[in-house]
Amino acid sequence: KGIPEEWIDGECFLLRAYGNSMIDIGINKDDLILAKKTDTAQNGDVIVALTENGNTLKRLFWENGKPRLHAENKTYPKDKIDIYPSELIIQGIALKVVKDIR
Repeated sequence: KGIPEEWIDGECFLLRAYGNSMIDIGINKDDLILAKKTDTAQNGDVIVALTENGNTLKRLFWENGKPRLHAENKTYPKDKIDIYPSELIIQGIALKVVKDIR
């Protein structure tokens, strides 16, 4: 078994989701995420990022040249749904969620 070759786009890596911030787009705790290694991303991409508070998986939006990281969980309170990091290192762009159907 392995990752289908057609899913691979350049250099990729797998990571495990550890929270519930992206459940509204089908990413749950403990899911495996296939991500393309890159240090750049476009508006609206779901990115793997390192901020001053650690690693995170969020949707990226650029606002006046500054990043906003958006959680895809409508149950989050307003003050938690968007993160405005002062430090941001983009590590990859999420491509696929790999999980078993339960």
